[in-house]
Amino acid sequence: MEKEQSSNDEFTFVIEYYLRCRSRGSSLSTQEMEYFESLQQVGLKPQILASIFYEIENDCKRRGASFPRSFATIQKKINATIQKLKEY
Repeated sequence: MEKEQSSNDEFTFVIEYYLRCRSRGSSLSTQEMEYFESLQQVGLKPQILASIFYEIENDCKRRGASFPRSFATIQKKINATIQKLKEY
């Protein structure tokens, strides 16, 4: 039970990081919430999700762009990373 709480806390931290990166409001859309909950339910480690957001954020900074506004763009990146992980 303690491990589950720790994972929930880590996921909460990652979602807060996502909201900070996105810098558009302080809450998730229903679509975002459901997607992130599904990732947590299938056992995606919060560290992987955080590293994806970090990579996107740094890539945007390097290009002088803003964090993607479209959640579909974020979803594609997450799904591509998950697919790569499944291949290993």
